[in-house]
Amino acid sequence: MEKNRATFKFKKLNLRFRHIYALIMIAVTGFFAWHAFDLLVLTPRAMTGNAPLGHRMSDIEYMESFWLREVEEFGATVESVDYVEVIWGGGPVIYVVVHVLDHAPLSYGRWAADVILRYFIDITNGIATQYNLQVVLFRGELAEILEENQAALVRHVHEYQAGFAERTLAHAEIYPNQANFDRAYGNINRVLRASIIEVMGESGLRALQARLDAIEIFTVNPYAEPATGGAQYDEYNEDEDDEDIEEVYMPWYPYTLQIEQSRISDFPNWGAWSNERNRIIWSP
Repeated sequence: MEKNRATFKFKKLNLRFRHIYALIMIAVTGFFAWHAFDLLVLTPRAMTGNAPLGHRMSDIEYMESFWLREVEEFGATVESVDYVEVIWGGGPVIYVVVHVLDHAPLSYGRWAADVILRYFIDITNGIATQYNLQVVLFRGELAEILEENQAALVRHVHEYQAGFAERTLAHAEIYPNQANFDRAYGNINRVLRASIIEVMGESGLRALQARLDAIEIFTVNPYAEPATGGAQYDEYNEDEDDEDIEEVYMPWYPYTLQIEQSRISDFPNWGAWSNERNRIIWSP
């Protein structure tokens, strides 16, 4: 009798444990199922249409459209200014395009832009400083400016490359080793030939080729100390013993071809308002 009672009690406890274990497993399964559903369905739907790094306008006060019109009207009254366009697409960047008169120099345009932006900041009670204020100065027809600037840019590249070819040639004349000669030869006759003809013409190309042909290659010892006071070179002669040849240091051309920045035209000219410096920072 006691044995049957103990067996019944054990089965009862075992059944209760199974019920509790089943409830725990159901709860755990439901917990993970909910998170999987949230991760794969709810969260992607909630994030649809939002920027990955957050809403860019969340910390920026709204820009009223009548402020933009006021800036345009005020800008048209500033000296040396033809008219002003304020372009805002609803984002954190506002473009202030200042069209100056045809006779106005760059300095006048920059001064006018500074006056206009300070007025913009003043009438918005500083709200404009929450935006990225980009300033563009124009003078004349934009299409004509771009066409002229493009032509000047191409000319600048040709002039720099032709000058680079001449500099490598001059370096090879001073240090006439094989590497320097090969570099100058390749620049003049292959790589930069078109730029040389564009800038110097066929006669200029022939003049550089004549200087190149006049170079006599000398022996080089790359481990020798640099020569001081006027280098003296020994012409290479295969019949001579190598030990009798005095070898000197003649370096390779040390620079690479990199087009230098230039100021093709004053217009268009770009700038951006800096809150830290309280002024417009203009591009070179």
